[in-house]
Amino acid sequence: MSAPLITQEVRWFLDGELPQSVKRWFFKDCPGNWLSCGDSRTDVYLMVPESEAINIKRRHGDSLELKWRESALGVWPVGDDAGRVECWCKWIEDGDFPPCYLQQLSEQWWVEVLKTRWQRQYRGVRYELTQLQTSHRTSWSLAYELDLPHPNARSHLIEILNETLTSYPDSNLSPSHSYSYTHWLLFSHQSPVTSHQ
Repeated sequence: MSAPLITQEVRWFLDGELPQSVKRWFFKDCPGNWLSCGDSRTDVYLMVPESEAINIKRRHGDSLELKWRESALGVWPVGDDAGRVECWCKWIEDGDFPPCYLQQLSEQWWVEVLKTRWQRQYRGVRYELTQLQTSHRTSWSLAYELDLPHPNARSHLIEILNETLTSYPDSNLSPSHSYSYTHWLLFSHQSPVTSHQ
């Protein structure tokens, strides 16, 4: 298993197809180097209805990735918008799994998510647009991630958010749309979770 990676991140999820105006903003107005440009893949998520603090997926159906929420840092204002910022710890296992372990996992509730992603990196912050498709829902997301430790994590992430979102073409980045992948998946599949207010 690889060494754990700790990130400070904020995400927004909105229903429907990715708007062309948002895509143009990301392509034309946003700074930073490209990390991916329209790459598609299918990730398979293990649903854990009892907890939104655990995220387990098989990337491309191969490597197993485990994330858990270390802390919720609250709602941070970003210009005219706001988002819920959280710290997550991630481990990735690329090795072979014992057959008995794979059998146990295969008997659980898994959900396939088709993703098409555009990702940039700017001053140490990765940020991305992603089109998301499950059997139950079509959505898209905007997310920012900063690797920890960082000497000025809060101020640096806020600075990058403010700089990149200045020309964002809509006003839909509200706390009611800001939550984790796990919450989006559980909410999308009508599991017993409480929606953020």
